[in-house]
Amino acid sequence: MYDIDCRNCIYYMPHYILSGFQYRAIDGHCLNTNLPFRTRHRLCLKGGCSFWEEKQKDIVSEAKSIKEIISLMQVRLDELLSILQNYID
Repeated sequence: MYDIDCRNCIYYMPHYILSGFQYRAIDGHCLNTNLPFRTRHRLCLKGGCSFWEEKQKDIVSEAKSIKEIISLMQVRLDELLSILQNYID
């Protein structure tokens, strides 16, 4: 279980900057339109808010999406391999 904090909420969108050769999270804001604009775009709330939802749900859907993309990539790679094999023969 997560601590109830904006950074662990499904609605939290982190902001990143390029630092050297990697991206670093610097802050973020809330994407939940049920909250007023000023509340969504201020610093993170300790203890979250009444709309806080655990981020785990989002991670599961992202994993499924990545799995589908990898499957499609495998199909395309097999097609490319077949084309190259025909070219070599």
